[in-house]
Amino acid sequence: MARMFAPLSTSFLGFDRLFSDLERMLDMPATTNSGYPPLNMYREVDGGYTIELAVAGFKKDHISIELNEKTGLLTIIGDNDEKGRILSDPSASTEVVAPASNRMVLKAGIANRQFVRQFTLADTVEVGDVTLEDGLLTIRLNTKQPQLPETKLIPIK
Repeated sequence: MARMFAPLSTSFLGFDRLFSDLERMLDMPATTNSGYPPLNMYREVDGGYTIELAVAGFKKDHISIELNEKTGLLTIIGDNDEKGRILSDPSASTEVVAPASNRMVLKAGIANRQFVRQFTLADTVEVGDVTLEDGLLTIRLNTKQPQLPETKLIPIK
């Protein structure tokens, strides 16, 4: 990909990561944040954030959460190991669940597919508590106060 922000990089020194993140987000495949699973995002009164993902049918060991501290990329991956659970019955117009459960699916309306959700966190945001309760994965993001730089006089040698 051509460097879209190259003209700006001569005026904004030290913003390489910001420009790289923007280029990566613009080049990100649409499937990465496709809208599944649905989510809620909140800004808390204390300045933190909360992300809630609706992950009905997923257990703790089906979900992994990774934070790349170098890039600030928070990745949530859901991989339900129920693959191959629904099998087609060629003699009928319905689907049959694997023989061990001995039942037929009349309507499969609960999405139970793999997903990847990614969020880029600012340097001042860190992952706090993560809980999975009643089909909601809740990720608390805390903000830390940045150290404000002071203006300093630079001597000429």
